This record gives sequence, C-alpha cells and structure tokens, in this order.
Amino acid sequence: MFEMHRQIDPRLCFLGTSAPRPRRGSGLSFGQRVKKMERMLLWLPVLAGFLGIVSLAGLPEARIRAHPSHPSPGAEVELICEVSGGHGPWEFLWEKEDVLQRSMDSVFFIPSFGKNDTGTYTCTATSPTGRVIAEYHLETTNLKWLAFIFPRKSKDSAVLVNMELDEPLRNFSVCLRYFTEQIKSYALFSYATRGQDNDILLYKNRLQNYRLYVGGEFVSFSAQGKESTSQGWIHVCASWESSTGIAELWVNGMPLPRKALQADYAVSPEAAVVLGQEQDSYGGRYNASQAFVGEVTDVYMWDFRLAPDEVRSISGGWDIRSPALLDWRNFPYEMIGHVFLKPRLS
Repeated sequence: MFEMHRQIDPRLCFLGTSAPRPRRGSGLSFGQRVKKMERMLLWLPVLAGFLGIVSLAGLPEARIRAHPSHPSPGAEVELICEVSGGHGPWEFLWEKEDVLQRSMDSVFFIPSFGKNDTGTYTCTATSPTGRVIAEYHLETTNLKWLAFIFPRKSKDSAVLVNMELDEPLRNFSVCLRYFTEQIKSYALFSYATRGQDNDILLYKNRLQNYRLYVGGEFVSFSAQGKESTSQGWIHVCASWESSTGIAELWVNGMPLPRKALQADYAVSPEAAVVLGQEQDSYGGRYNASQAFVGEVTDVYMWDFRLAPDEVRSISGGWDIRSPALLDWRNFPYEMIGHVFLKPRLS
C-alpha cells in the first residue's frame, strides 16, 4: 500500500510545484495544514484494517481443511478454517448458500454427512486488521452402479485408494464384488505398510481358493461350490479381530469355516491401499503374474467385524452399514495405467 514517513515534502501533497495560499477563512496556515495531513496519514493503517485492506508484506491467507477429506455417508466431518499471517483475534463466518455459523471457533462440525451437506463452503475470517476468505467444495464420489475394469494383465495398472487412519487397526472387515474369467492367482485387495507389504491382503490363490493375509501371515479358505452365480459376479467379505485372532471369509453371503490368524496383532495405520495388484513393497513393486484381470465394484472397509446378518445384507446389495473407512458411495481413488471406470453390465 503506502510507505509512511514522519517528514513529508509538502510539494508531494499538491498538484502544483508551489505551495498554495491557505483558503480565506480556513484559520490554518500552510504548515498547520501539512501537519494535519501528516496526522491523517498516520491513521491510514488503522483505517485499512477496518476496511479489510492489508499490506502486501503481511498479507494473511486462509484455507479450509476437511477431516476426513473423503467422508462416507453418516460420518462426522470437521471443516477447519486455518489462517496464517495477520493478527487476531479472528471471528469466523461459515456460509453455504445461507449463514451456517458465526463465532470465534474456526471449526464447523457436520454430525452426520449426507447428500445435502455437499457443495461449496465459505469461511470469512475477520480481525481488527483485516479479513480473508476461503472456499472448499465438499463432494462425494459415488461409484454406485460403476465398476473398475482391468482389461489385461499388467505390472503398471492399478487403482490407488486414498485412506487416512488415525490409529492402528485391531479389527477390520473388507468386502468387494468382482467379475472375472481368470483362473490363475491374483490380488483383489492389497493394504501395504512400510513395515509389512502384506499387512492386509485378500488373494485368490487358485480356482475357488482364497488367502487372507494379516501382518504377513495367512490362512487359506476353500470356497468349493459357493462361487457360482447367475450373473457372474462374486461377492467376498473378509473379517478379522485382533483379540481372538479369528479370521472369517464369506463368499456370496455364505460363511466358510473360521480360522485363527495373528492374535493380538495391530495393523499399522499408515498404508498404501491398491486394487488390482499385489504390493511387494509399500506403494509399489507390482508383479504382472499376480495382477487382476476383470471388473471390481462395491468396495467397502470397516474398522470392526461385521455381524452375519450385515454380511448377508451387503452381499445381497441391500443396506450398507456406515460409517465405513472406505465407502463405494464416496470412494477416493486414482487410476493408473490401463484401468477404466465404466457402468456395470449387470
């Protein structure tokens, strides 16, 4: 804006090169008028603060951060308005079409995320020295009736899934639906951490035989006679609980005999989650011989063990229990390589 000086050249205050005579009847000499203007200029920073104007050197900035960044239906969501630079205290005005909240609290809380909560949120942060505005578009990535298509074997094609966890997993359930003609082994769901590439892995070892890995150890399940469906899609759900080490696998809504696996283990929260490939290291080292060829849909993950009636309901395409760590109705993904997202054929 302006650079202020205690001593001001009077010639800079007027258009002419010579000082004009004071107006008749003003009662102020030219020197007095200069001092008065100098005092007025000294008040400009305060005036700028009230008008929301700030100098370029101390320009504050605001941004909105959502936690979680990709909320599932029914999840609790926090929108946090973060201000850097400038001087407080700050008052925060939250708006979405209408005013939502005005307070000194920088957080706007959504107790149960739903379709009506999607849209653009605006945070206006105001202090005695200025104001800043930030916007955030909260949306869902609803993949219902869509499927990822992996049309050929490749070591470069995968779907990367963005999932943020705050603490280790001591229980989990993973469910998905897939469609393939593939007979040889392939990975369906890979959860790799820095310390263990197979911290969670759902793997089809051969025809009608599955492996569930937890912490690098695995148990096998035989699904003999349970995979035939009229439409070709196969639904699988895997569950595990740390306290007992009990591992479960359900195929098309039918349970297989339970197994023991890694009791008292905790799965690390920092993970790379991948569909269509098996990770031999954190976030990479794919092997084409273990790649999936086919279609995948309805991918969900929870941090608890699903009850039998819940598994049957999910397998039948009915109610989905929320909130989930991963929810197909708001699925955070990135496709790399030769992968496509298309409407399901059936």
